[in-house]
Amino acid sequence: KFNLDGQGVLTLLNSLDFEAIRVYDLLISCYEVAASGTIHTTTAQLVVLVSAVNDNEPSFDQSTYTDTVSENTAIGTTVLSVSASDNDLTTPHNKTLFTLSGANSHLFRVTSEGSLVTADFLDAETSFGIYQFSVLAYNPAPGVSTATAVVRITLTDVNEDPPVCGGGVINLVLEPS
Repeated sequence: KFNLDGQGVLTLLNSLDFEAIRVYDLLISCYEVAASGTIHTTTAQLVVLVSAVNDNEPSFDQSTYTDTVSENTAIGTTVLSVSASDNDLTTPHNKTLFTLSGANSHLFRVTSEGSLVTADFLDAETSFGIYQFSVLAYNPAPGVSTATAVVRITLTDVNEDPPVCGGGVINLVLEPS
């Protein structure tokens, strides 16, 4: 991971990863050969502390989340849960938050725990019975992009508009053919 040149300059050969190794304990030995042939040596300990950075992006447990709900599901009902994780070990780098994006996503909201909740009335007739949109996972620390998964909610139709016949009596006259 490290290189010490003849001038005493220590350089990094590979990137460091806080999640893999947090501390490097190096023992540096220097020597010189005197004109008399005597070798003089000294050693020093160098401790390298690796800082945590936001170098891992969130990852969803599934690429698509699906569920079927009735179109008369009450506002505020949890319809499904999404889950994502982040391999960073420290806060805020490992905190995962969610947001929704796309057509019909305004009909739902997502909690910080990943619960997808109805935020408006659902209607199978206006959506062809399916709402599809994206859920994004991100963390509040700067440095890494978001992860995206698809949400597909299928609505079961409820007969909320039964047929209505006109009021009164209908007179029908049929003539023989």
